[in-house]
Amino acid sequence: MTAQNNLTGADTRVKELEEENELLLLQLHQVQEELEQYFLKCRALEKGQGAPVLTGGSWVDDELPEALAEAQRLSTLVDVQAKAHELEAKNALNVRLGNILIESVESGGSLIGVPAKLLKIWRQSNQQQAPESLGGKDFGKVIAAFDQGGFDAVQTLFAAAAVLPGMKANAWTALARHLKHRNAAQAAEAARCAYNEDPKAYRLKWLAFKLHEAGDVLEADAMLDVLPQDTNFSDSESRQVNQIRYESKRARLRDAQKKCRLTERRTQIESQLKELARVRDEQAKLAAERHTQIEALKQAQAKFEQEKTALTGRHDEQAKLAAERHTQIEALKQAQAKLEQEKTALTGRHDEQAKLAAERHTQIEALKQAQAKFEQEKTALTGRHDEQAKLAAERLKQINELQQQTQSRHAGEAELSARQQMMHEEMVRAEAQLDLIKDMLLREPGL
Repeated sequence: MTAQNNLTGADTRVKELEEENELLLLQLHQVQEELEQYFLKCRALEKGQGAPVLTGGSWVDDELPEALAEAQRLSTLVDVQAKAHELEAKNALNVRLGNILIESVESGGSLIGVPAKLLKIWRQSNQQQAPESLGGKDFGKVIAAFDQGGFDAVQTLFAAAAVLPGMKANAWTALARHLKHRNAAQAAEAARCAYNEDPKAYRLKWLAFKLHEAGDVLEADAMLDVLPQDTNFSDSESRQVNQIRYESKRARLRDAQKKCRLTERRTQIESQLKELARVRDEQAKLAAERHTQIEALKQAQAKFEQEKTALTGRHDEQAKLAAERHTQIEALKQAQAKLEQEKTALTGRHDEQAKLAAERHTQIEALKQAQAKFEQEKTALTGRHDEQAKLAAERLKQINELQQQTQSRHAGEAELSARQQMMHEEMVRAEAQLDLIKDMLLREPGL
C-alpha cells in the first residue's frame, strides 16, 4: 500500500513538472519574440540617425525603458525558476522517494525492502523535535556557532551532528529570525540556506520577504511569481507583496532608463538575446531531461505493476503448496500413528511367540530325554517301536514348523524396523519442507 501511494505521488509530481516545463517554455518563447521586436525597433531607430520612431501612438524612446524593464523581469524570473527546479530535483522529498524506486528497479534487486526505505525517509522528513546537538527547540547551539564563526561554523556543526535536510532548514530559519533585526542581508542568506535544504513553497515565500528587507527587490519579485497560484497570504503579507511589486517595478524601470542610451542599446539587447537564447537552450535541455525522467518513472511504474502481478501469482502458488504440504504432513502423522499401533501389536505377538518357543523348547528337551530313554529301552520295547517312531516324526515336524515360525517373526520384525526408519526419514524431509515454505512465506511482502 505504501509503495502504491508513493507511485501515485510520483505520478502527480510528474504531471506538475510537465505543466511547469510547458509554462516555462511558453514564457521563454514570449520573451524571445518581444526582445526580437525591440531589437528590430532599435535597428530602425539607428538607421533613422537617432530620430525616434512612432509606433502605436507612442515613441520607441518612451517604450524602450519599459521593454527593457520587462525583459529584466522575465530574465530574473527565468533564473529563479531554473534554480527552484534544480533544488526541487535534488532535495525535494518526492524526488528522493522516486529515486529509491528507480534505483531499486534499475539495479535488478528485489522490491521487498523498498517500502521500509520509503517509510524511513518519510519519518525522518517529518521529524519535528530538534536534537540536543543543535541546541534543542530554540537551536541555541546553531546561533552560538554562527556568532563565533559565521555560516561556515554552522555548516561544520551540521556535518558533525549528521542533521537531516528538513531539520537543517528549520535551524536556518531560526537563525534568520535571530538575525532579522541585526543584519538583514545575513538573515536573507540564512533564509536562502533554509530553502536550499528544503525547497518548499512557504520557505520560498519567506525568502522573498527576507530578500526584500535586505534590499534585493528584483529577485524577491521573481520568487513571488514562482510561487504556486494557490499560495495564501495574510493581510500584512499582501501589503508587503504589493510593496515588493511596486518597488521592483520602479527599480527595473530606473535601471532601464539608465541603460537606454541609443549607442549602447543594440549591444545590450544583443547580449540579452544571447543570454536568453542560452537560458532557453538550457531550459529546453532541462525540459528534455525532465521528459526523460518522466518516461523512466512511467517505465518503472509499469515494471513495478508487472512485478506486483508476478509476486501475487507466486504468493498464491506458495499458499496452495503450503496447503498441500500440510495435508501430506497430516496424512504422514496418521500413518505414523497407525504404524505405532501395528508395532505395539507386533511386539505383543512377538512376546507370545517367544513364550510359545520357550514352551516348544521345553517340549523338545523332554522329547530328547524321552528319545534317549527310548533308545535304552529299544530292545525291550520293540513292539512299541513303530508307534514311537511315528510320534517322533510328528514331534520333529512340529519342531520344524516352530523354527519356520520363529524365522518368519524375525523377518517381520526386520521389515517393521525398516518401515519405521523410512517413516522417520520421510517425517524429517516433510518438516524441512514445511520450514522452507514458512521461510518463503515470511519473506513475501504483506505477510
